[in-house]
Amino acid sequence: MLGSRAAWIAIGILLVNDIYLKYAFPSVVTGKLSDVAELFVLPLAVAVVALSMAAAIPGRAIAISIAVYAAVGVAFIAMKTDQQFADSLRAAISPVTGGGIASVVDPTDLVALPALFVSFALLYRALRTQVTASPRWRALPVLALVVFASVANTPGVPPNVQLLADPSQPGVFFAMYVDEDYYGGTYPRGIYRTIDAGGSWSRIADGAQRFALDPDVSGGLLTLDHGIVSAARGDQTNPATASAISASTHELYGARRLFLVTGWPNHDIFIARDGSLVRSTDRGKNWISLRSADHLVDVAAGSVAGTLYAIDDRRTLRSTDSGATWQNLGAFPTEYVRLGVDPRNADRVVAATAKGMYLSIDGGRSWQSTWAKRTIPTGRDLSAHIVFDPDHPERVYATLGTDVGLLVSGDGGASWGESELPALAVAVGREPGPHVFIHADYRGVFHESRPWPELEPWIKVNVGLPFR
Repeated sequence: MLGSRAAWIAIGILLVNDIYLKYAFPSVVTGKLSDVAELFVLPLAVAVVALSMAAAIPGRAIAISIAVYAAVGVAFIAMKTDQQFADSLRAAISPVTGGGIASVVDPTDLVALPALFVSFALLYRALRTQVTASPRWRALPVLALVVFASVANTPGVPPNVQLLADPSQPGVFFAMYVDEDYYGGTYPRGIYRTIDAGGSWSRIADGAQRFALDPDVSGGLLTLDHGIVSAARGDQTNPATASAISASTHELYGARRLFLVTGWPNHDIFIARDGSLVRSTDRGKNWISLRSADHLVDVAAGSVAGTLYAIDDRRTLRSTDSGATWQNLGAFPTEYVRLGVDPRNADRVVAATAKGMYLSIDGGRSWQSTWAKRTIPTGRDLSAHIVFDPDHPERVYATLGTDVGLLVSGDGGASWGESELPALAVAVGREPGPHVFIHADYRGVFHESRPWPELEPWIKVNVGLPFR
């Protein structure tokens, strides 16, 4: 039975789809194809092993097969509809898989269930016609191959996906895959756009190391790649660009690179490269060196032109003249940090750190811890972002990385609630419609299903993106 042509075709589809097709041709079809193949061949392999082990029990083959298929079906349904069960299953099989499987809850995957019945029909016909089950020594290696095919595609680390919302148009979002050495190069880099709140995504440009909204072009983007700033149209496919060869941008910590595009009248741009914090007022054509970036951790801009905050060597710095001079405001509580400035009040600063969330209401002179958790990643694994809701600026969203859910505040960062779904990046667009998008490690991109403050459950919106 396991040697049948249908079984080997299913194994081949599982391997080819997981390793290549999902990334080369991301779509609903490739997203569900592995579930179909797995539901066809996995219970078949388990049933054959069980029948081989129970060969001494006559007349029980069909009952054993029904039990195996029912168990696989129930487990699949629970895994796709119950996050707690999916997480428990991932933990239970982690000694076999090395912990690489992501527990992905996605009820739409249940469309693959008919494959389970087709597989059982094949097995049932074989049993009724007295086809001999494969010996155990032949069935076990095939079962191992099926398990390998199910988990072989799992990358060592999640993709680095950055998200942006177009503030001029509800439902328009951008996702950029960053192909950097630390992230393994598993995912093809590129910039994707959705105009229907994640209903579908289309690739519009090559990727870069960082991207931001273009303050001079509505719906446009600016990208930073190896020290070169380029413009990209957000409403059309952009021509391929040659690999950038220029000064190397400076890693602040881990894979964190600075690309700060302000909304000030001069539209100043700040990056860290060649060991210095530099500024441009002509879209990256010329740069002015401001200060050393050797111990720089982050820089954020206030809504008041010229106002900057920086964390440098665990000190809080503030500038009111676009970085020409800096005032040392005192010690900062921790090493790794991402800053966000309240668009209504330049003295209110929120910090996402490896020790939790902090808030300053006096322009960075003092900091108060507003949320903490033991399992926050540090260094390279800290994926911190802070976004203020453009329609409700008292609402703040923050991410800290794997194992930390999306953090949500309704009082400007004074207190926080944590979502169930871990988040590595967040973007908040205009209402009406879904407007809070998160990147949830291996799981993909999601948006909220309920209005503030419930948000959950999250809805997966990966069609057209190179996710599993």
